Amino acid sequence: MITVPSAFADPVYNPENGHYYEYVAFTEGLSSGGTDWWSIYASWLWHQSNSQKHWFDGNRGHLATITSASENAFVTALLPHDSRAWIGLSDKNSEGEYYWTNGEPFEYSNWNPNQPDNYNNDEDYVELLQYSGKWNDNTGNPTGITGYVIEYTPRVSDPVYNPDNGHFYELVYSSNTQWAGARDIAAESVYNGIYGHLVTITSQSENDFVASLSDDDFRPWIGLTDSWTEGEYKWVTGEPFEYSNWSPGEPSAGTDEDDIEFFASNDKWNDIYTFNDYTDSYVVEYNPYPRYNPDNGHYYQLVHAPDISWTDAKAAAENSVYNGINGHLVTITSKSENDFVGFLGPYIAHNWIGLTDRNTEGEYKWVTGEPFTYSNWYSGQPDNSNNEDYVEFLGFNKWKDTTNNYDKITGYVIEYSP
Repeated sequence: MITVPSAFADPVYNPENGHYYEYVAFTEGLSSGGTDWWSIYASWLWHQSNSQKHWFDGNRGHLATITSASENAFVTALLPHDSRAWIGLSDKNSEGEYYWTNGEPFEYSNWNPNQPDNYNNDEDYVELLQYSGKWNDNTGNPTGITGYVIEYTPRVSDPVYNPDNGHFYELVYSSNTQWAGARDIAAESVYNGIYGHLVTITSQSENDFVASLSDDDFRPWIGLTDSWTEGEYKWVTGEPFEYSNWSPGEPSAGTDEDDIEFFASNDKWNDIYTFNDYTDSYVVEYNPYPRYNPDNGHYYQLVHAPDISWTDAKAAAENSVYNGINGHLVTITSKSENDFVGFLGPYIAHNWIGLTDRNTEGEYKWVTGEPFTYSNWYSGQPDNSNNEDYVEFLGFNKWKDTTNNYDKITGYVIEYSP
């Protein structure tokens, strides 16, 4: 017998395949300021992307892929009474041709009677019905859906090491993930304590290495876009855009073609609309080295260290050395430096910086003794709620004061100042 986990329980282990699973519920009727949040957060496409931002025991999540009767029974047992949950099956790309979003072969099915029926020519996504354990095709955001099932599949292999630059690269198959979703997933990915990002390709040798990761029929997202200003291409890391390898006739600058995919068939690049049916994967790059800031000649490194205290992060930063330079918790003295630090990590982050008022309330000081002349506080901050004497950097480039042992901290930023 399988015990249904609570909302705060760990995912449940399936001994037959070594994978973990969890059911995630959401609340119907969400609305705010006229926004129909239900239509967004109930949608299959949103959960297809969001499930990949979940990690457990070092493994990235994805919408469940059910490939046998025993796995179907296992997943069904996780669902609350009378619930209806999204799984990772769709025929969005071609009617009647079902595929699992992680690329596994579609060989097993367990359809409800007379399903799939593509009612009104608008049912491209598949739900699992708890009461029967059967499947039903449905529209992308029906009001009866109660949640979704995440499966955590162990990595088949570690990211691949590139000896030319010392970075690691990982190809992730994920059909129907939009560019922005892939960007966010990559930024929240971690390997050996290193945060990832959508790959930035800055040389022909790196382009050749990325090409070697996949078969010729793959079309992964890379970390290049001109979504901010048409024709002004930028890497997600803020690195200079100096090398390119466009496919003939590209970039074509067609309608809303702002994001860049890699054609594995010819190792070239193509600009394409983010809501397309062709891009099937993305490449995550893990850079283990501090990143250089040309504005001030300093180096910066984001360290993944969940739940670390500010005092422990300060000590760890000061014990770090790069190229003979001692580190310290980052001191941010300008908007350009603040923006640079923001490029280092994911949008959803809580990272320590080297600012505190622990000696005298309200008198903020940098750990290096530099003058405190620039700040970028989040609205209503600092508020010193519950004696908050230490400052964190939020993923959207704002600052907030908090306690030394704040349990949402994800890491800290080291600065190496020559």
